[in-house]
Amino acid sequence: MMRVWRAGIKVTLARIPRPFDEPRSSAPGPNSDRVLIFGAGLAVGWGVTTYDLALPGFLARSLSSMTGRGADVEVVAHPDLLLEDALPRLNTLRLWRYDALVIVLGVNAALHLNSLRGWQRDMTTLLSGLEESFAGKPVVIAGIQRIRSIPVYDSVLGGIADRHATRLNRITAQLCATARNATFAPMPDFETPDDDRHRSPETYAEAARVMATALMPALAVATHQPGDPYRPFPHDEERAEAERQAAVDALDLTDAEFGKAIDRILAVAQLSLQAKVAVLTVLDHDRQLLRVSTRTSLTEVPRVGSFCDATIRRRGGMVVPDALQDERFRDNPLVVGDPHIRFYAGFPLESSTGERLGTLCVFDTEPRPADDVDMVGLRDLALLAQRELRTSS
Repeated sequence: MMRVWRAGIKVTLARIPRPFDEPRSSAPGPNSDRVLIFGAGLAVGWGVTTYDLALPGFLARSLSSMTGRGADVEVVAHPDLLLEDALPRLNTLRLWRYDALVIVLGVNAALHLNSLRGWQRDMTTLLSGLEESFAGKPVVIAGIQRIRSIPVYDSVLGGIADRHATRLNRITAQLCATARNATFAPMPDFETPDDDRHRSPETYAEAARVMATALMPALAVATHQPGDPYRPFPHDEERAEAERQAAVDALDLTDAEFGKAIDRILAVAQLSLQAKVAVLTVLDHDRQLLRVSTRTSLTEVPRVGSFCDATIRRRGGMVVPDALQDERFRDNPLVVGDPHIRFYAGFPLESSTGERLGTLCVFDTEPRPADDVDMVGLRDLALLAQRELRTSS
């Protein structure tokens, strides 16, 4: 009976708004934390049309306000995702890219009255698998929300599902209590919206605060090393570079195809960061393709020993206050010759799957203190440029 009831409601669900933009959101700040939201239910974004007003946006902003760092939150969600499918699906994703994981599952299990023994088995499998594939990083398992707080399920049958959800949540909390890297985060008792929009931004903000609070203890003590944790094969540089180059090839860019939107971003970067030149680079094999904010015939330079090649190997941005005093770059042709770079600041640009494509950077012909550049602003502009590269390819 529950399954038949749920099948009929799917017609109503098809009319409820969902986000249609890129499934990620960012909050400003340095040394950003990267979080993946995975699952169904609240992760889907029912009731809003942009992820900035759904769980990713509110979680990014909540984390940033708590940690004082930036936050990049991505989401992989589907309304029909089940717990037994979670680990195989997660194993197809590049979990090495993320600092933390939030899993939102269980509404479907509550509505289908799935067996408690099966839930315990599948949750144990998921937590054990993540202890291996996501070792040392925090995982938050969100509790199942109150079913009758969802308008389409606010009925007698929804009450039956609610009681079952309570039993499932109890099992999950017990399993998380003994897991090495998992925390159970019970969801608040959300109010049922007055209209049929399913969920409101206020609901997502409330859920995000709970999730951020659960993540905070682990992220607060995280030490962000200068090396790049997003390169999946640290002991196999050839393989890592092959995957990076494949992502560049997927852009299908030529030297002249960066577009006017990139030019506007470069102009803003040059002006706002008070730099002599702003440049977007794409590292293609052994060369750097360039888009420069000033008039120049220079469209590419060698990659080897370059500032941008060093930047893509770091977690976040890189600043070189005086290239002549830095043993990595003092002999670089662009330092000892035209354009005589002395100061450099850059931030990596990534593909949708995490490979480093290139950088957004600024440079000057005079040295500058490292704290003389707004790296938070540079990161924000890099994220805009990154989005433009993805959408134009």
